[in-house]
Amino acid sequence: MAITTRANNTQTATSDTSEPEQRDRPWTGRIRRLVAGLVAVVALTVVGGVTYQAAASSIDDRRHPAPGVLVDVGGHRLHLWCTGSGSPTVILESGLGGFSLDWSHLQPDIATTTRVCSYDRAGYGWSDGRPTQSSSAEVATDLRAVLAGAGEDGPFLVVGHSIGGLHARSFARRYPAEVVALVLIDSSHENQALRLTMLDPLDDATRAVLRTCERISPFGVPRLLGAQDEAIPDSLEISEDTREAWESRLNQTRFCTTVLGELDAIQADISQPDPPADLGDLPLTVLSSGLGATSDDAADIDGLTQDDLTEATRIMADLHRELAALSTNSTHHVDPHAGHYIHWDNPAVVLSAIDDAIEGTIEWTR
Repeated sequence: MAITTRANNTQTATSDTSEPEQRDRPWTGRIRRLVAGLVAVVALTVVGGVTYQAAASSIDDRRHPAPGVLVDVGGHRLHLWCTGSGSPTVILESGLGGFSLDWSHLQPDIATTTRVCSYDRAGYGWSDGRPTQSSSAEVATDLRAVLAGAGEDGPFLVVGHSIGGLHARSFARRYPAEVVALVLIDSSHENQALRLTMLDPLDDATRAVLRTCERISPFGVPRLLGAQDEAIPDSLEISEDTREAWESRLNQTRFCTTVLGELDAIQADISQPDPPADLGDLPLTVLSSGLGATSDDAADIDGLTQDDLTEATRIMADLHRELAALSTNSTHHVDPHAGHYIHWDNPAVVLSAIDDAIEGTIEWTR
């Protein structure tokens, strides 16, 4: 009897223990199926996004081939677009995040007067990317290489916008015998980051936006949302095909990565403790925005006050006066109605500056 009782007790205990396990199994299975379903949805979304971005990029490449030529500059190819004829040849150097189509509304007009070339720095437009972005000195070397590779001979009149103005001066210093004049459009300055601290282009908010864009671009999210469409002003007189080609380049997977890399690369160039190099008597035109720092800047940077905006405007005016003083043969024009992109807001004043520079150098070039 004792043995039988123990067996019964053991059987009963085992049965009691197993019942909760049996009751738990349906819930466990449901949770696993739910997790598996969510994983499948995420996986399908990721695969779908990657497929969408790849397919749309391929269509863009077929619809909008490079308007110019791709030139090997040593390990990567750069896109160069030259039109017109005459001398000097005008070289158009874009600002941060810009490329050849930044000038698509101006290049045809310039081409009626002389030869003009726009191009794409590494990673932008139709140019190949590279593992790291270029310093200003490397940009100048690349520019010389792409011009030589395409058979474009000087003399050159170099036009630079924003950071492109710094690149233009770097090019002029390295190849002085080939540069006959400079036109700087609201140009960056070598001391800018040290003196214009309230408008730091590398602030955390800017980096956060670019990093987010970098992470979601492979899945086509910016393209799907049309996030880059507002980057092209409606006021620019360009064809619908050109506008679509421009948008296609902004929607490249690598675009935000390239901008972020370029921001890092130029930091040293705009943080120099020494003043910019003297340009002697090189013909120099400096065009400055008369609007100064705007309320948009305050909205973009947390904690920026009206006093900060006023001080930033004063500092920028000082920096541009210093740029104009780099040459004994310079002109400084402040456009009261134009913002940072003077060549977009008031293309006529830029065309006039280029025409005047050509007229001033024509005897030298003959």
